[in-house]
Amino acid sequence: MWVADLIYNAKVDSVSFENGMLKSVKAGITEYEADEFVVATGSWSPVIGNQLGLKIPVQAGKGYSLTIVNPKVQIPLPVILEDAKVAITPLPGFLRIAGTMEIAGLDLSINQLRVEGIKEAVRQNIPQIEESELAEAKVWAGLRPCTPDGLPIIGKTEKWKNLTLATGHAMLGISMAAVTGKLVEGIISKEEKQVDLNAVSPMRFGV
Repeated sequence: MWVADLIYNAKVDSVSFENGMLKSVKAGITEYEADEFVVATGSWSPVIGNQLGLKIPVQAGKGYSLTIVNPKVQIPLPVILEDAKVAITPLPGFLRIAGTMEIAGLDLSINQLRVEGIKEAVRQNIPQIEESELAEAKVWAGLRPCTPDGLPIIGKTEKWKNLTLATGHAMLGISMAAVTGKLVEGIISKEEKQVDLNAVSPMRFGV
């Protein structure tokens, strides 16, 4: 059985190496040693990669989300406004409207022009959603970790033999979380491969 301690709000300040292996990471005054390490830090993977001497080719793609609480119009199924690249998802008690892909680095600020573009797509396609609801919608932004070829990066690095990358899932992070975790478990425990991971290997980017 695998056992893990979850340590929250612990920023990695430094790392140490020994004999071609990653030995420990230091967060604040605490140093954590381990036999195996995994980088699963999404859009922030290049930041950690820099400390490891690795150029992890992940670029943050910012998307915006609008949440309407207790919407007046009931939409029974998820809807994608294909031309506008906007998705509308009905959830218990609220309606989520999301879209856009903005390349702006690790910037979580809200670009109102992007937000207005999403609202305009809703106005044109689902006019039953009232203007007052759009005006009061809660707006937030999130970063999607994107790779040059659109595939995630999962596997051991060439430079550090006890380091596994699991990042670059773009808009499918939650969808692919469970299978990625299973793959990483197999990689670390050196289980017999059930699938060919060459297509998602870090080594395709020389990492």
